[in-house]
Amino acid sequence: SSREESQVSLEVNQVDEESAHDTRSFDPTKNRMMALIIGVLTVALCTYPFVRCFDLREVSEEKIEPNEKDFWRRWNRFHKLHKEGARSVTNWCWAMGWSIRRNHPWVAVFLRHPGDYLNSQKRLLILVTIITNSATVCCLLIGTTQNVPVLSGESAAALLACLMAFPVPFMLARVFSRSVPDDYRIPF
Repeated sequence: SSREESQVSLEVNQVDEESAHDTRSFDPTKNRMMALIIGVLTVALCTYPFVRCFDLREVSEEKIEPNEKDFWRRWNRFHKLHKEGARSVTNWCWAMGWSIRRNHPWVAVFLRHPGDYLNSQKRLLILVTIITNSATVCCLLIGTTQNVPVLSGESAAALLACLMAFPVPFMLARVFSRSVPDDYRIPF
């Protein structure tokens, strides 16, 4: 009997019979979160034609090479400033502007740097994938009870949601990552 008491049970995603057949959580008229997710996905997908036109402006052959050189020079300047630069408000503002234009999921779609290898279409694809991933995780956890030994209730659901959603952004970053070309690489 002491052996039975020392065992810890981990029961994840228990769905009771009543909520297994309940589809109200997927109805946008009854679930505000689902309405928000559908709205965000609709806006993201409706912006695709504008993003496509935005990218086509930059594709002409005479613009590609200078923009790419300028992008990699600014990339190097950003990293050099980050490692060796003096701390000042001017440097901080420039680095924040660069970082927001490069890394913000919503702003970077339209304000990305010219010559960036991660064009607006790829950024929109990443954004839609992350939103879809979040929606999928939310849908999987709605109406379930999580019994994690050290956590209870909403904390257990939040931990499980983080563990389920965690790999997708990192896989996308790995798929779309690119090292600095040898022509533009500088040692510092």
